[in-house]
Amino acid sequence: MKNNSPTHTFETRLATHHAAKKSLADSLALAESKGARFKELAAAGDLEDRAVIAELIELQMFNALFPTRIPALEQNVLDSENAALESVNDFIMEHLGPRSRALLAMTRASVAKQLSPLIGAGQSLDLAVTQSLPVRELERLSVPSQTVSQPCGGVGAHADRVLSAWNRLLELEAQPA
Repeated sequence: MKNNSPTHTFETRLATHHAAKKSLADSLALAESKGARFKELAAAGDLEDRAVIAELIELQMFNALFPTRIPALEQNVLDSENAALESVNDFIMEHLGPRSRALLAMTRASVAKQLSPLIGAGQSLDLAVTQSLPVRELERLSVPSQTVSQPCGGVGAHADRVLSAWNRLLELEAQPA
């Protein structure tokens, strides 16, 4: 079953990125734990006990082989971050940006229509429209509707800002004109 939500792709890729970061963090924590256990057994373990020797060998093998896996885990994090950022930027270009600009244009026209009998035409009307609350709120939505290559706070924070702007845009679109 296909999900038709415009945010589905970037939310899925963001979840994949979070999972990759968690996998790397979990693996590093496991390596630290096994390294500490190795030091503990090497320093105080009964070297006459076959179980201790077997565990030391297993831990030594793990600690010798694990560093070769770190670059792949780090690359997975980087690749998933790039994919998530690409899908967030695609969402901005295809959905958030065009819809927020269209709503802003409609709101500007509506505010101008309401204010023109009171203010007249020209720069005064343009300034009043620009400073009106509905227009300023929609212009704030334009900040997260810009694509970026290095998002402040990382791709997760950027995606959260974009999703928040999207939800606010949907609320504004649902309000009567």
